[in-house]
Amino acid sequence: MASHGRRRRCTPDADGWVAHRRPLPASIAGCPDLVTGVLGVAEQAAGGDDGGVVTIADIVAAPPGEGQVVDPRLWFAAPGPLEVEIGCGKGGFLLHRARTQPHVCLLGIEWANKYFRFCADRMARWQLANVRVMRTDAREFVVHHLQAECVTTLHLYHPDPWPKKRHHKRRLVQAPFVAAVARVLAAGGRWRIQTDHEDYFQSIREVVEQEPRLHPVPWDDDPTLVEEGWSGTNFEIKYLRDGRAIHRVAYEKRRQEPFSGATGAV
Repeated sequence: MASHGRRRRCTPDADGWVAHRRPLPASIAGCPDLVTGVLGVAEQAAGGDDGGVVTIADIVAAPPGEGQVVDPRLWFAAPGPLEVEIGCGKGGFLLHRARTQPHVCLLGIEWANKYFRFCADRMARWQLANVRVMRTDAREFVVHHLQAECVTTLHLYHPDPWPKKRHHKRRLVQAPFVAAVARVLAAGGRWRIQTDHEDYFQSIREVVEQEPRLHPVPWDDDPTLVEEGWSGTNFEIKYLRDGRAIHRVAYEKRRQEPFSGATGAV
């Protein structure tokens, strides 16, 4: 990546935020074709994982083309379990997770362009080679482009609740998406969901628990996700300050397909 003048030293504060003291590189800022032009999917294995400086170009993952199925684990030089966060926003969770679990390969999905750019820049400033960030439609990506059984953990924190009844059809967690999640999770993989919206939470539970490949598990039985120094996502912190209740549920993909009742006898 071309130099853009002297790079100032930036000091992270307690929650991992790094102040923007220089503008985003011209190749990133305000460039609508960033996600298709910076990196080809097939080129991502080498970026930043060879011990060199991690650049934004190493962090950004181009969305797959029509009909293309991808295994994001191949984008990292070091093998490891793949975790995907849908709606990564400014990257607070990704940052903490990547720093505390360096063996984990992380992919953040974000549609809002300004947050996508912010997050990618943030990961590069922290020199995190185990993170990729993609700007794409999460529903489309999970349903049509993720390889089966490649995801160890799917994180979905505070998805848009679309509270008006006429907008409920826009909610992400509906039967076709749930079936796709069950397909892309590895056996024993987890789907962790958190929201402050009680009606949406109940709707999520109803639709997910109709999927026979998934079953509920305790939220806090994964010690790697109960980490010292983790104060929560940006939305979680804000809503707790406002006194809102936070609803959480976790599901695991069954290690064997549920019994169908057929005997196979002739």
